[in-house]
Amino acid sequence: MYKYKASKDYVLKGRTMQYVANNILDIHPFYLSNILHGKIGCSKRLAKQITELISPEAKISDYFIIKEK
Repeated sequence: MYKYKASKDYVLKGRTMQYVANNILDIHPFYLSNILHGKIGCSKRLAKQITELISPEAKISDYFIIKEK
């Protein structure tokens, strides 16, 4: 499980939560909101997608804390 640790503004970049969730990541906006507020964790695949959305050169560990189940 990967928990987001940075500001949500890095991901949104002026776009709405709904736009990013529906059109870019193809997930539910409430799910994305909970991830970006650190309430829940996400899969490695989704963590990688979110990281690439922030910066193509960034590593997952730059923006996420890896938690064991």
